[in-house]
Amino acid sequence: MPALNEPEIMVLSQVVDQLNYYQILKVETDANAIDIRKAFHRESRSFHPDTVYHLPDGPLKEAVFKISKRVTEAYVVLRDGKKRTQYDRGLAESGGKKLRYTEESEKEKKKAQEEQTGKTPQGRKAYAEGMKWMKMKSYQMAEQSFRTALMYEPNNKLFKDKANEANKAVGTDRFKIR
Repeated sequence: MPALNEPEIMVLSQVVDQLNYYQILKVETDANAIDIRKAFHRESRSFHPDTVYHLPDGPLKEAVFKISKRVTEAYVVLRDGKKRTQYDRGLAESGGKKLRYTEESEKEKKKAQEEQTGKTPQGRKAYAEGMKWMKMKSYQMAEQSFRTALMYEPNNKLFKDKANEANKAVGTDRFKIR
């Protein structure tokens, strides 16, 4: 059985979604990696699902699973310097209110970034080269670079738009990318 009793577990499971990761692990916001790891181990021992495996399925088991999942989620974010910095920034912007760092939000950010710069390294490189040529007002070279980027990512709307923009700047309508 977890270190806490059943009523405490039930109450905690109701408020765990309102706590930030530091509160979940019971550490200060300036805690170092060692303190975070120790706090994770302490909390995960208290709320590990194996501690209630012998109980029949029910609200207590679900509560322990929920708390355990959030403890692990907090640790995954706070132990990773890059994710922690991003989390801290979001926490500060929200005024210290609850904030969750989920894989879905990470995937959405990655997808948005890919839409801005491309999915493939070759496409990104050709796109960056095209942007360089656009800044230098060498539109024919920019158009060629964007067309190269489109060879790697034919469905990239940004690449198509930039290729058409460069094409218009060249002054000829040699092709129109749809």
